[in-house]
Amino acid sequence: MHSSKLNVLAVALQVNADTIAWVSLERMSLLAQQYWTISRSRISFWNQSLSFVQQNSMHDASFGESYFNRTAELLEEILISQLHTNVWGGLWSYYDAKHKLGVDDRLGGLGGGIVDSHRETVQRATDFVLWLARHHRPAADRIIRLQRRMERWTDRLLANFATTIDVTPYCFDLERVRDMVEMHGKTQDQPTLLMLVGGLQAAQLETGDSPFAKKMNHDLACLGLNLMPLNVLSELRLDLDTSVMRSDQASWEMDCLLERALCLDLSTTI
Repeated sequence: MHSSKLNVLAVALQVNADTIAWVSLERMSLLAQQYWTISRSRISFWNQSLSFVQQNSMHDASFGESYFNRTAELLEEILISQLHTNVWGGLWSYYDAKHKLGVDDRLGGLGGGIVDSHRETVQRATDFVLWLARHHRPAADRIIRLQRRMERWTDRLLANFATTIDVTPYCFDLERVRDMVEMHGKTQDQPTLLMLVGGLQAAQLETGDSPFAKKMNHDLACLGLNLMPLNVLSELRLDLDTSVMRSDQASWEMDCLLERALCLDLSTTI
């Protein structure tokens, strides 16, 4: 799975943040820990790959077109995956705020830690984009343009959290987020999921087709699907086998409906 599809899933998670806030703390804690483990493994894999590129860049050996293309895929994935990582970090903090969790129960620290680790890897990758520009300028220029659009879209999505949480650890330009919040406050119509996904896909038309951390991207997507209401899955076209996820998701939704019914029934008898 390419990381651009993870970013599509991140849009769906952000749009459904209030629904996700119904998830029990026990379940969210488990998913947050799984997300931490998979994301740390992906970052480690990226860093190992960057070290390999660094070793090769110290030599004057001539590299073939395939080597530069694969390196571009690595750099591109590291940079544009920030949208997914930062939105997830914001989602954990949003969940904390909605449930008014204490210091010991907060999940935002896990998301924030991943965002910080990812940012460190991005700094390494940015240096290699400059190196790539000396050997394969078109690929480097494409990545730089894509990164700028990714940053704007990340701030666009985080703006919807900004009235509830401090998005400073997750956004790229706080002033831009504030401008977006002000602009949103002046309009009555909120964009739908399909409108946001369509805009994101239009901004990522130059994204490559070959994923770099394919398996770990797939695992992170499955975690996201665990939080998605069933009606959203039909709106997202992801290259995933969701049959296993659906049974688990349906059970969770039934639990939520049962909890709501019990609460409503209890309130009428008191």
